[in-house]
Amino acid sequence: MAYSIDLRKKALNALKNGHLKSEVNEMFGLGINTLRKWENLKEQTGSLKSKSITHNPTKIDREALLKYYEEHPDSTNKETALAFN
Repeated sequence: MAYSIDLRKKALNALKNGHLKSEVNEMFGLGINTLRKWENLKEQTGSLKSKSITHNPTKIDREALLKYYEEHPDSTNKETALAFN
């Protein structure tokens, strides 16, 4: 779940103002590790913006996949993945 930058700032400001992590977690409905993660993010990057997740899945040739399924109708996902690397 992505939290807004505004909420992140408010939560960290509450910590700066002397509230305990458990209090801040309860006030804002946050998970146990969320504040620690935000503190580390701010310290490492200087920002509270989430890191972008980049992933480009490799596409399988549609025709080859359909042909494989015609020839191996009972194959599992694992078997199919192995067949296509």
